[in-house]
Amino acid sequence: DHLESWSCLGKSESSLGEIVEAAVRGFEVKTGYRASVPYVEVKIWIPESYPRERKLALLAKLNAELAPYSVARNGEDLGAKFIKALADLPGTGGITLLDLGTEGILGERLLALLKTDAGRKIQTRIEVLIRYSPEARPSDLPDSASEWVLALFPNGELVVLGPTGKILRTLPTPYTSSSMIERLRKYRTEMALKVFAECLPGGPDE
Repeated sequence: DHLESWSCLGKSESSLGEIVEAAVRGFEVKTGYRASVPYVEVKIWIPESYPRERKLALLAKLNAELAPYSVARNGEDLGAKFIKALADLPGTGGITLLDLGTEGILGERLLALLKTDAGRKIQTRIEVLIRYSPEARPSDLPDSASEWVLALFPNGELVVLGPTGKILRTLPTPYTSSSMIERLRKYRTEMALKVFAECLPGGPDE
């Protein structure tokens, strides 16, 4: 069988299961789910003998249904994409990664990424600063800078600041209960990697 997978954020395993099981009804494929906070991985095993047209129809349907939650496909890592986006930045100036909003979760994730083979190549350009400042706001940062600053704030606001100007984004808040604050911080950590990469020069938003 051929395996296809979707890494999803912001939706529970049971809720994703309902969406997927409804989408694959009548397609006779095996499904599976693996939760690893904040991710839920959706897996579909498609028989090798499946007609190409039917396989494409199934994948198109699942891609559409999972689009609001899927952030990576078939084992892709948001962290690896983020490091590549940093490595592709022009020039040799510094890059500051500022975690103001996750009590260190984003900062620790970034430090781990810098220990990978790809991360080690750009370690000398990067400084990771971990602070928790509930009152911090994007307006605290200037509108332009000669070097790059990537910042995540406690309310989910995110800033990419550099020679090309200042980009602001606001990450979703899928978990609103105080008991889910740790899950929300982990969710925002992964979403920040995605959005940072998209906002940097050469990313999908360019």
